[in-house]
Amino acid sequence: FVSSSETDIKEHNIAGFVQYELSLGHWPMGAGVRYEDVTREYYLYGEKQDDVCRKYHNIFPNLSLAWSKGDWSWQLSMNEKMHRPSYRSLRNYMQYDNRYMYEGGNPKLQPEKVYNIETGATYRWLSAAVGYTYTKDAMLWVKYLMENQEVTYTTNLNFDHYQSVYATISISPRFKVYRPTLEINYSRQKFDATEYGVDKNLTKPTLGARLNNRFVFNPSLMAGLIIKGRTRGYNGFVVAKPQVSVDASVRKSFDKDRWVITLKANDIFKTAREQWTMYGIGAEATKDCYNYNRSISVQLTYNFNSTRNKYKGTGAGN
Repeated sequence: FVSSSETDIKEHNIAGFVQYELSLGHWPMGAGVRYEDVTREYYLYGEKQDDVCRKYHNIFPNLSLAWSKGDWSWQLSMNEKMHRPSYRSLRNYMQYDNRYMYEGGNPKLQPEKVYNIETGATYRWLSAAVGYTYTKDAMLWVKYLMENQEVTYTTNLNFDHYQSVYATISISPRFKVYRPTLEINYSRQKFDATEYGVDKNLTKPTLGARLNNRFVFNPSLMAGLIIKGRTRGYNGFVVAKPQVSVDASVRKSFDKDRWVITLKANDIFKTAREQWTMYGIGAEATKDCYNYNRSISVQLTYNFNSTRNKYKGTGAGN
């Protein structure tokens, strides 16, 4: 049996920010701060629950530094943010999935603070970036045994911290009609799940790639073929199996882009399956299914005033 519940959340937000920017030759830089004041009141059957009501008074700074000259450019940014739990994550009712699996929210869930530093460089059609993220009081979706029964309960819990490093390379050359874009991504989480009873190494790196083959035959006829995939992925307690998929599209416009017809084919080879395993605290679950992503669609668009110039003045036009 799943017990009944009735909850109400009332939230009041005030926020403001100040940003200062300065340019010294080839060196633009900036600094700013954002203030947020949030009051959240939680009611259960009309009664205010003081133990789960929250008040937040936060200041979030950010810094940026850049350099550019000719075909070269470089950027560095640092910022602090806060991710607050969604209303769904804060719900107190229990959802019945099947005889072995329940799920629900966590009214006591705390927001997580995210500190990020990232740097990147660009040279003509080649760009690269690398970054590091530290998350304090990380909110992670996790599964555990419910009251020592053979039933699992899945919810969001706060964990002391979560770290991740990532890098990406993007290559976008042009060969007349053929204009490809290749993106290669690297990511690795630094989260020791063994502290919570998981006997698996969940800190291995993940590599991903996306090749966007774009063909521009003329201004009114374009085609694309997208090939994307990744190795085994790790996100908190969840491990996703490798995946590859292929999409294609053709776009044709008429009457100076007033009419546009687009033909799309998604997941042509039916390979984008949802396959993952969640390792929990004394429990685990595996999912393997196809979500019917493969499809063919035709889209017809009519643009009103397609030839009218929306921009007045040379600055916006440029």
